[in-house]
Amino acid sequence: RHTRSWCDWSSDVCSSDLITPRTGAGYSNNLISGSTTFGNSANILYLTPFIPLNTLTITAASIQVTTAGAATNMKILVYSDSNGLPTTKLLESSLLDISTTGFKTYTATFTFTAGTTYWIGTIASGANGVITSTTQTLQIGVATNSNTTYNGFSIGGINLASIPSTLSLTSGNLASLSSQPRVTFVSA
Repeated sequence: RHTRSWCDWSSDVCSSDLITPRTGAGYSNNLISGSTTFGNSANILYLTPFIPLNTLTITAASIQVTTAGAATNMKILVYSDSNGLPTTKLLESSLLDISTTGFKTYTATFTFTAGTTYWIGTIASGANGVITSTTQTLQIGVATNSNTTYNGFSIGGINLASIPSTLSLTSGNLASLSSQPRVTFVSA
């Protein structure tokens, strides 16, 4: 099934191209397919919004390591949304060893509900290693004193061994990230 609610015919961009997810297909938390790289920083939780158009049940989540990070681990996280802010942890991966390149996958079943905002996060134990990212993602706010847009959160001082179950953030924690870690989900 494929429907369109509005379209900008000059660019052929539509507000909701509804295509039923295919079993085993990969879906990303980022809006474009182009990629760049994201250098890790120790103990910083990066979160970007993800709003699926269709309900999507996944069987795995992964990151792609492009430069190995000696003695470095990462985790993938999913948080719920409350008034545009990430709040409650819904999913936390096991430790993903990024000391070699390639896809690092966490196997788990999770369902994203259509039209619901989720916050997809990554965190690394060290500053070693590089993963695939993108330079564009959903913009979530505009600063009142400028035209700066915000597209996520960068929260320092988070211990990989004890990631908070609940975040207490304000709009002051918003960040304009130059790139965002890409997480790929495999549909059930």
